[in-house]
Amino acid sequence: MLDFSFLDKNQSYKAKLYTDDETIETRTHVKIEAIEVSNKSKLNLNVKSNNGFAMRITKL
Repeated sequence: MLDFSFLDKNQSYKAKLYTDDETIETRTHVKIEAIEVSNKSKLNLNVKSNNGFAMRITKL
């Protein structure tokens, strides 16, 4: 579980997630998705062993 409570209160953010996903039909098999988050958000991530994820968070 990823807790976003470290973010500023009363501010919205865009989180761009990059996760390994074998079902994605690209050379790198990286799934890219964008979600809106705040300091109250929580995200469940299922990361398999030998896989990973990256995230870039920007203010809206």
